[in-house]
Amino acid sequence: IPIIYSFYMSLYNWNFANIKEFIGLQNYVTMFSDSEWWQSLGRTFKLTLLYVPALFILSILFAVLINYVKNEKAAGFVKTAFLLPYSITSVIASFLYMDRSGFINVFLKAFGLKGEKFLGSTSQAMVCIAVVLIWINLGYNIILFLSAIKDIPYSYYEAAKLDGANSWQIFWKITFPLLKPTSVFVLITSVIASFQCLDLIMVM
Repeated sequence: IPIIYSFYMSLYNWNFANIKEFIGLQNYVTMFSDSEWWQSLGRTFKLTLLYVPALFILSILFAVLINYVKNEKAAGFVKTAFLLPYSITSVIASFLYMDRSGFINVFLKAFGLKGEKFLGSTSQAMVCIAVVLIWINLGYNIILFLSAIKDIPYSYYEAAKLDGANSWQIFWKITFPLLKPTSVFVLITSVIASFQCLDLIMVM
């Protein structure tokens, strides 16, 4: 229903204050003929290509590493530490990169290092946004992968070890293939998230 209603609204010239004026597909014609819109779409794809693979690889890596932690208290602490940023608002996260009083620049200056422009730099801004997105969402995806790993029968690993498989072979031949449903879910939601991060970008 929201998708259908969104399309319906796109057929009107309407800012929620004036009277709705039906204009058909004119909004789409205007959008597709706008060079700034195409540039914006290109930057969004760049962010997606930067953010999604990095998040995916790091999520699986840390999930596998945490799974090797046998101490339940230690494993619980690590999972909580990774998950905490998921509860942080984008406004707080954006304070990391503030030019003068940002957390990172304060840290750098405390060690006598020169502060960086970060969001004020055309070469650093995209990376900064991707890092914050990864930082916020990493813990959630780690929990997803970790839960999926826990569901893999341990007998598979025992059989592989008896056959002389090393850790990499076990991961590549057993763990990774059996994580396919979770991997597909994480990739789809991560791509969607990369197209919906306007609030974070506006704040930063």
